[in-house]
Amino acid sequence: MAISFIGKGTAAAGTGSVTPTMHASSTTDDLLILIIEGEGEDASDDGIPTGGAWTLIDSVASATDGAPDRTRCTVAWAWYDAGINLTVPDAGDHTLANVYTIRGADLTTPVEAFTIGSSSTNTTSHSAVTGLTTLTDGARVFLAFTHGDDGTTIASWANTSLTDVDTTGADTTTAGSDGTICMLAGTKATAGDAGTFTWTSGVSEEKAWVAFSVKPLVTASLPITETWTGTN
Repeated sequence: MAISFIGKGTAAAGTGSVTPTMHASSTTDDLLILIIEGEGEDASDDGIPTGGAWTLIDSVASATDGAPDRTRCTVAWAWYDAGINLTVPDAGDHTLANVYTIRGADLTTPVEAFTIGSSSTNTTSHSAVTGLTTLTDGARVFLAFTHGDDGTTIASWANTSLTDVDTTGADTTTAGSDGTICMLAGTKATAGDAGTFTWTSGVSEEKAWVAFSVKPLVTASLPITETWTGTN
């Protein structure tokens, strides 16, 4: 079963805790991905919603001195539940978050591998060497990333190691020191090196990212039976 991106919810941002929504079409067995952006004030991960449903994939900052251009990217996953807690704790200077719905993921081990990276260099031309090796043919590779500024336009995304490369679109905030979250994705037909994502931003920014691959659901084939009628 091919993995598909169903859509994202409505982002939430502010200078305290925030509560994004999930996409209206989310349903049973959908994989939810939560991306959180904060300033990068210290070495601690930004908190994920309480209640035990969410599993942290990882968290990384462009730097941890709390300067205005810094950014921290925190990513977690959960299975769809209509009553799941979506409230993200205060990340410090500001909090920006959204929920992304993915369909067709393996129901046992949806996130098969992940890596992290960041850069404290301000630029409009970005690259993220994933360093990621997918484990399953047909895995969908995602790059969740954050920038330390708002109002930016994400464009010219690519990854020559993958097919069907696309973006979820960016969400931004002017709360606190500003921030942006976005996700790119592409399919790795044969398990192996997930390559390098590139993109441009309308504003010169630092970046942090979590790259991860989602294992596709394999649907078992039913055995073929034959029924003979008549006589010899």
